[in-house]
Amino acid sequence: MRLVVMDETEKGKEMRKNASKVRDKIMDAVKLEKDFQGASVEAIDEFLNASLMKREETRRGAENGL
Repeated sequence: MRLVVMDETEKGKEMRKNASKVRDKIMDAVKLEKDFQGASVEAIDEFLNASLMKREETRRGAENGL
């Protein structure tokens, strides 16, 4: 049994085209260049920055007896 994706049918062509679009979107989401960050990279940066800020707030609170 051959895979539909490998067939030269319209359905196979459409599946390959859609897979290519998904690949491109994923590549854009994780892209990190000088003047551009993909959505996933931005989300990770925001998460890490928020975590570091919370850690610093907790540390300062402990130092001040709070």
